[in-house]
Amino acid sequence: MIYSNGLVPRILRDIDDGVLALDIHGRIVYINPQCEKIFGQQRELLGQSYAEAFFDDPQEKGNDDFHQFVLNAVYQKDHTHCGTVPFFDEHGNKRYLRIASSFLRDDTTAERIGIVMVITDVTETEVLKKKRHDAAVVFACITACVCLYLLLLATLDFLAINVPVKMLTQVINAM
Repeated sequence: MIYSNGLVPRILRDIDDGVLALDIHGRIVYINPQCEKIFGQQRELLGQSYAEAFFDDPQEKGNDDFHQFVLNAVYQKDHTHCGTVPFFDEHGNKRYLRIASSFLRDDTTAERIGIVMVITDVTETEVLKKKRHDAAVVFACITACVCLYLLLLATLDFLAINVPVKMLTQVINAM
């Protein structure tokens, strides 16, 4: 059997993503090394409530969106959650984490007994998206300026107005 050789614990330990499991009361029942690394935690978190582990920590200021996402996943039991939120690490660097939550169910009753979250650092992807967006805005502005310049030239030509080249150069520089 695949479970008899400890494969599942090794998968959870060695997966590149952070894995955090909380019971229905918000207590940490599992946290893998990658999740501890994401949080920058060096202390034992198992058994602590999520609030005890993170809300009293002065480093955690500024991570309200992240914590709200986790709390929603724990306390809004209607559905699972998936999304990307900003997160400030222990050095103050802004990172983006994609979190996908899923319910943990009892084997016999299928009752919800907790929640598991897979946390993926997607900072590089989000930074590239922002750069692509910024480049698109710059390209749109340059295109608009060129169009305005060409419209101005066409209007001046239509009205048979001769404008000195020096003035057209100044218009281009102004744009």
